[in-house]
Amino acid sequence: MIESRRKILTVVLGEKWHDYKLSQGRGISTCSCGNKGMSVWDICTKANRTFTKPDDYEALQEKVINKNGPEFILFGYKQWVEPVWVDDFDNMICYMDWFLGCSVEERCELICDFVKANPHLFPKVVEYLASLVTIRPPINADCKRQEDAVGGEGMTTEEMFKKELSELLRKYDCALSAEDHWQGYAECGEDVRMTVEFNDYRLSDVDLGRYFDGGDKT
Repeated sequence: MIESRRKILTVVLGEKWHDYKLSQGRGISTCSCGNKGMSVWDICTKANRTFTKPDDYEALQEKVINKNGPEFILFGYKQWVEPVWVDDFDNMICYMDWFLGCSVEERCELICDFVKANPHLFPKVVEYLASLVTIRPPINADCKRQEDAVGGEGMTTEEMFKKELSELLRKYDCALSAEDHWQGYAECGEDVRMTVEFNDYRLSDVDLGRYFDGGDKT
């Protein structure tokens, strides 16, 4: 499960996600929870749920499934069965057998899909997702180019790119995440892996590190 989805499920559970930065050589490791130094390595790096363990699913079961049982079952069933068979009770039994046979991670993925499809049931998730969106006033492209030409103030090329990328991700309900695949090793920064998520499709382990030429990797 990619990090963006794990963060959403962490919010559902009412728990805190640890955004940490590990020192490489000089500097002090820090975390969004306030920990610094070795406590980040000892505590924060192990604190975030992976949603691959039984206790992860049990926590989500209590917070999501037990409180929204009929809605969750019907949601998962409609994702699983062909539309023409939605009203077939025998297929519902087959679906439940299938669901119970899924791995913990597969069940948690389905729970995340349910949460994203029913934001009205999870106001904390709505607040969290809203906090990720930066709203800027619209800018006339022609005026912006004129401002750039004369050195005027406005959005930089990087800011424009981030804005357009954010709008594109929201339009198609996509998610991007990138992380250091082998944290703490000498090749840190040369093995950055990106995951692209779009509905049920995931393109993972896009090796970004191979685009670096050994120079600045910040």
